[in-house]
Amino acid sequence: ASNAETAAERPPEPPPPAPAPPAAERPAASAATTHRVVRGDNLTDLARRYGTTVRAIQAANDLGRRTTIQIGQSLRMPPSASASAAVATHRVQRGDTLGKIAERYGTSVRAIQAANDLGRRTVINVGQRLRIPN
Repeated sequence: ASNAETAAERPPEPPPPAPAPPAAERPAASAATTHRVVRGDNLTDLARRYGTTVRAIQAANDLGRRTTIQIGQSLRMPPSASASAAVATHRVQRGDTLGKIAERYGTSVRAIQAANDLGRRTVINVGQRLRIPN
C-alpha cells in the first residue's frame, strides 16, 4: 500500500482545542465548572486558582494520585472551599462503608476520601466524623 492510500484510510484528525481565556477572565469555580488545560497548567496551580485541592480535582475527574494532565484535556473543577463550607458531616455507624455513605449522600467514595484526606484503601471507624462534599 502506498502512503497516499494509507493517508486516505485514516480518519481526519480533530481540530486543535480552542485556547482557554486568561486566568483573570475565567469564572469562579462552581459545581458545574470545567477547565480546559493549557500549556503551563498543573494540578497544584489549578487547585489554588479554583479554591480547591489537588485531591478534590483528582477525585472529581477519576484521576489517580500520580496524574499527568494533557493540553486540551477538560477537567471538572469541584466547588471551591468556600462553596463547600456547607458540606454535610456524617458520624460513622456500625456497618457503614464509604460506598454506603456515598450512596446515601449522592456523592462518590473518591470525593469523600478527598474531602477527608483519606487514602484509597481507607478503614473507617465507628464514631469517626466524615465531611461529605456536595
